[in-house]
Amino acid sequence: MPSRPSLARMPALAICFALAATCPSAAAVGVGSIRANTPGALQSGPEIPFEPLRILADRDRDSERVAARLSSSATNEVSELHSVQQGDPYAAIDACVRAEMRQYGTPGASLAIAVGGRQVYTQTYGVKHSTLGGTINPDTYFRVNSTTKMMTAAAVMHAAERGYLDLNAPITEYLPELELRAPWAASELTLHGLLSSSDGLPGNYVDLDRTPPSRPPDDTSLLDWIPTLGNMHLFAPPGSFFNYSSASFSLAAAALERATGGSYPELVTENLWRPAGMTRMTMDPEVVIADGDYATGHHAGRHWDLHEYQGAFDAPAGGSYGTPSELLKWAGMLAEEGRGVLAPDSVEAMTTAHIPVANVPITNYAGYGYGIFVEDFRRGGSSERVRVLYHPGNGRGFSTELFWVPETGFSVAILANTVAGLNQSALCALREIEGLTRLPVDRSPLTMPELARLTGTYAMVDTWGNDWTARVWQHWDGSLRIVYSDWSILPTVDELVPEAVMSHRYGQRFRYDAYGSDDALFVDAEPGDPHPRWMEHLSVVGQRAGELPAKVELEGGSCTEVALVPDQTGPGSRLQAHGVLPVYSEKGLPARQDEASRPDSSSFKIGFEAEAEVVYLFTYHWSQADDDVDMYLLHDANGDGRFDYPDELVEAKTGPGAQGFFGRTPMPAGAYQLWMHGRQVRGEDSTFDLDLAVAAGDALELRNVPEMLQADVRHEVELCADLLYSEEPQLGLLTLELADGKRVARVPVRVLPNASRPPTTLYLPSLNPGR
Repeated sequence: MPSRPSLARMPALAICFALAATCPSAAAVGVGSIRANTPGALQSGPEIPFEPLRILADRDRDSERVAARLSSSATNEVSELHSVQQGDPYAAIDACVRAEMRQYGTPGASLAIAVGGRQVYTQTYGVKHSTLGGTINPDTYFRVNSTTKMMTAAAVMHAAERGYLDLNAPITEYLPELELRAPWAASELTLHGLLSSSDGLPGNYVDLDRTPPSRPPDDTSLLDWIPTLGNMHLFAPPGSFFNYSSASFSLAAAALERATGGSYPELVTENLWRPAGMTRMTMDPEVVIADGDYATGHHAGRHWDLHEYQGAFDAPAGGSYGTPSELLKWAGMLAEEGRGVLAPDSVEAMTTAHIPVANVPITNYAGYGYGIFVEDFRRGGSSERVRVLYHPGNGRGFSTELFWVPETGFSVAILANTVAGLNQSALCALREIEGLTRLPVDRSPLTMPELARLTGTYAMVDTWGNDWTARVWQHWDGSLRIVYSDWSILPTVDELVPEAVMSHRYGQRFRYDAYGSDDALFVDAEPGDPHPRWMEHLSVVGQRAGELPAKVELEGGSCTEVALVPDQTGPGSRLQAHGVLPVYSEKGLPARQDEASRPDSSSFKIGFEAEAEVVYLFTYHWSQADDDVDMYLLHDANGDGRFDYPDELVEAKTGPGAQGFFGRTPMPAGAYQLWMHGRQVRGEDSTFDLDLAVAAGDALELRNVPEMLQADVRHEVELCADLLYSEEPQLGLLTLELADGKRVARVPVRVLPNASRPPTTLYLPSLNPGR
């Protein structure tokens, strides 16, 4: 290696600033408050004003007594309807509901129960609106949310019975315009995978072709939504594991519309709801508003109008409105083999567990059918197993719980006007009336070898397409720890998001607090594999890349050995080195109120020029709690020395919680600017902290790399930094591209400055012989 690198191989970056035409002060101040991108927790409110209305039938279904109680249901006096006796299951259920409503601050709820296939009990609680009041009655509309998914699945099955759809055909047979981000192919998706949430598609509705990525407009139709998915990726190959996905049901409904030529809401209404006797169910909020008898949603201290987040493209995953009695009719239809509305074979396909559901933090004994959770409960303390079907619905200020037991004809539906579902109340009904409880979850701690097999480096990707690297390792005390290796490149992130302890919950499921509260489930590809293939969370999935170091440090002008053990063998598995460039980190930068609607009015702009392709860009900022500071990255694509917004916009992060982003690399060489736009700055002395890391150039070199990396084989390669003179540490990256070409794992390389020649005098350490 040459003793003095050429100037051409010096860092390919120049950084400049513009803040009111001058460089900003570098004076450090305290770190601003971190604005977590999570909704505030619901707080328990004051005592709920309950206004009960009961319709009760005895377990023997005495029709005359039922009619008598129905005739007296106009009064709200419980004593006139039902005398609570010791051991009365309905009194116990009422107590469960009231306690859970107090726990979550739920203004109102509505409940209905069927026994032996016949509705025997309804009860309403509280008010429609927390401030305007309004007594809830059994016909009050609530939003049903994700419980709608099974109805979408039933509509697909109804069309499949008539030859319109094939559940195992590529989805592109019905939606040829559907494309996904390379290297994924849309033809890998099938209706079976979509309806069972096993297709690997992220769950949220994100238009990644927009900058910044955002939810599509509410007036987007199902078929118009399909072309917006060209930048969507899969979390994993279809069939790898269950990952709850709302978008999957919209894809299935789009195929339904294309194949039948009908409208999705009309197909569900005319082919399913009305034949099942569900006269009030609807997907049209205008029908609900015109009816006038509806609850208002509540979440995070605000009221949710029925129009909010109501789009045709997302209705198949949660856009219906109804009552508990309507949902009992639905459950009864499925419990009785379709009652002629659906064929028995269709019902069996919907209620068969096609894939295990180990990532739902309530049980590890459930599976997923087509929009339906399938789980074995036990009767009393015996070993008798009873199949229970259910699906909750949570969102937009409402929640739904629907459970039913086909074996006995029992069903319970609870609708509430808060996002927090009354799940424990539904389980209370199962326990009090059917004597059914969940099988106990085995929470036995894992052994040291069982923990050790979960360690390794995982290539992560989230719903938005951001990718980063997580490293799971075993502490000397035996516990698992997780650290986001390439997040630690940024000094402030490294300080505030340190390694986290992974607390065991059950099986291979862990809770950790790296940034917010996350659950991770380690998923094996095949029984007996030496390591899990996936680390899965509902919105983030990591694929194990192997055993890679957490980081590498070396001096400029020197080399070091790097050892790694990849998980995959193949010609596509490549090891590369990139960089170097410096890391920018500054605290106490002044935040200014800019023109809210003009990002180009940003008073703070930081520029950098990369002489080579940018392979990594990560930026993060912390602003004070009351300030909203947006981020815009621009590239001088035409080389005219200007940064034109929006034509030259590369990426943006806006809105509350707009703290940072990963650049969609690789990005071309050239000049860039990062704008910090003070959209809403409330204080004259407001400040923010900013970290920016960019990797480009070829000042890092790999040696002794084999032509093909072998899985489970330790490889020792040499990494050299062809860089001698620098005033500060530089950033580089060692990247392992997995053989399937779908993920990249990164190891940060920190090149320390070595700005002086070796001394000409040899100094030896003094010897201390001791006493």
